[in-house]
Amino acid sequence: MIFTSKAVLLALGSSLPIALCAECGFCPSGAAPQELNAMFNDTMTCGDIHDHLVGITDPNECLVEQSTLLLSNYPTQCGYCTVSAESNRCTLCSDGSTPSADAGKVTWKGAPCGQLTLAALYNGADSDTCSDLQSQLGPECGCPPVGPRCS
Repeated sequence: MIFTSKAVLLALGSSLPIALCAECGFCPSGAAPQELNAMFNDTMTCGDIHDHLVGITDPNECLVEQSTLLLSNYPTQCGYCTVSAESNRCTLCSDGSTPSADAGKVTWKGAPCGQLTLAALYNGADSDTCSDLQSQLGPECGCPPVGPRCS
């Protein structure tokens, strides 16, 4: 997981302007995760973490808190982050759908699908990083294949 955390944080470096423009929340779009009532740890639910993050108004502080709480050790029990169809953010599935694999499924890169989905959201939809995530890791997490398919 150490490699994964570094890779995720490096991916953020190229896309901070998108992340800084959003409202703070569990997801970089300010949205809540799928499973609000799931336990984040022994005392807090995923909804509690989201509520904590929503209360942060400084964009830089938000990014630091999101990185600390979520990116370094993604709580797969919280499910996936989703964004609206009109968002300019990257989604792990190129069609904007939610991956069909469990958020805790670990890919060949050593990262759970939930963490990869969250990392994708910090990139613009037309970025090279987004294309790489979608083509290389999206199908492994249950996303439809990217590009034309042979029949």
